[in-house]
Amino acid sequence: MKTISGTYHNGKLDLDKPMKTKKPVRVKVVFEENDEPEEGLEVSDFSFLEMQQLLKNCQTSLADELIKERRQEI
Repeated sequence: MKTISGTYHNGKLDLDKPMKTKKPVRVKVVFEENDEPEEGLEVSDFSFLEMQQLLKNCQTSLADELIKERRQEI
């Protein structure tokens, strides 16, 4: 197994040095921890109890409510 460092940004992986192969090679990418906060959602952003409270007066399914909301946005 050979290890080459690189940088991943906007869906593209740039290796620090080129690696030539005669055929496709499977790779494993390990994302190192950094001090920058990640954008996006974390599991801790969701609260089951909070969602229950929001939906307690909902008379239809959550899916039906989402469809209704999306149709109103169009």
